[in-house]
Amino acid sequence: MIVPLHIVSVALAGGLTGLWVRRMLAALGWLSGFESGILLVAAVAAGYIAAQLGFMALICLLKPTRSPAPLLCDMPAQLAALALVPWLLGVSIPWPAAILHKVEPLLFLGAFGAVHAFLKLMVFFAAMQARPSGRAGALGWAGGAAAALLLAAGAQQGFARSSADLGAVAAGDPAWTRSGHTWAKAREIREGIGLSILDGVEGRGDLVLLAAPPEGETGGPDSAFVTVAVEAAPGPSSGNGSVLPVHTHVIPLDRDGWTELRLPEALLPEKIAAVEVAWSSKPNPEWMRRIGLRPPPGTGHRMQLAGPWRAVSGAGAGAPSIVLLAAEGVGAENTSLLGYSRETTPRLREWGNGAMVFEQAYTPAPDAAAACMTLLTGLHPLRHGYLNGRTGELPP
Repeated sequence: MIVPLHIVSVALAGGLTGLWVRRMLAALGWLSGFESGILLVAAVAAGYIAAQLGFMALICLLKPTRSPAPLLCDMPAQLAALALVPWLLGVSIPWPAAILHKVEPLLFLGAFGAVHAFLKLMVFFAAMQARPSGRAGALGWAGGAAAALLLAAGAQQGFARSSADLGAVAAGDPAWTRSGHTWAKAREIREGIGLSILDGVEGRGDLVLLAAPPEGETGGPDSAFVTVAVEAAPGPSSGNGSVLPVHTHVIPLDRDGWTELRLPEALLPEKIAAVEVAWSSKPNPEWMRRIGLRPPPGTGHRMQLAGPWRAVSGAGAGAPSIVLLAAEGVGAENTSLLGYSRETTPRLREWGNGAMVFEQAYTPAPDAAAACMTLLTGLHPLRHGYLNGRTGELPP
């Protein structure tokens, strides 16, 4: 009879600990949604039970005994979790200092931990003083700990999947928005609040989105961590519809234009029902992402999001197309790109910061037509025929 009562006390302590963790994370803004909260409580409670049963298995291995004394000492250690109940119920405690109100949940947890640790020592001493017996009982405790650990792992995986849900709201109608000198129909998306977009997802091809900071905004982030989840439309290949794995992209936020975000067609379902998009200015730490925690942004930053559109890529069977832009009449030594003191080519310098620049490249001809054709074909001007105003045949 003592063993079932002990299991009940362990389960009670595990449940109270799980409720404490859930409320603590909810107060920090790291938890939202009823389902994820239930799964978190289950994961923490099962993990706590696994640890307690594992402790009893260790006691049975080190100091095996048939005496009920260790269990009788361990039950009060579990019931010490009742110290968390006042905080869970929101009971107001008149603390003598204001700082204690800020750390109130930690005080209750500390009280539980101190009593629990002291009584755990009593469990060990009770086992040492009791009459020894065989170690076969440790198998039962170890089996229970393993089962609880499997339950904790399953609940944690469910919690991680539930937390990966962006919690997107339905997107409104797009409006014409300017970034730099380019206009696009875009929607405003706040940091940490996802949008569910239903239009523009039909057809085939890559999925393309454009992002830019709001016009005139200062002090915003220079880059964004954009998360995109694509929901498959119900059909024979997708069952009743499902959300594919979430894609996270780091994109720069250019205040003079739009930044493209593209998902290849190979990563998309055959038919798309909706696209959910969220973003943040800081990356979610890897350890938090793995266990399913997503800290709130709390910055209030905004971003303009245009699209989505479906863009069909080229066939790709032949050679790639090349566009060559040549600026004639400007010496390389007089460009801002190569360190000239005057701002002669500021746009070229900005573009060149992210490009491959060949400062020591020369062509065997001084005129622009011959030089450009040599760049395109790799042939000498005497071979391609473009030289001194004369034009040869177009390259194949």
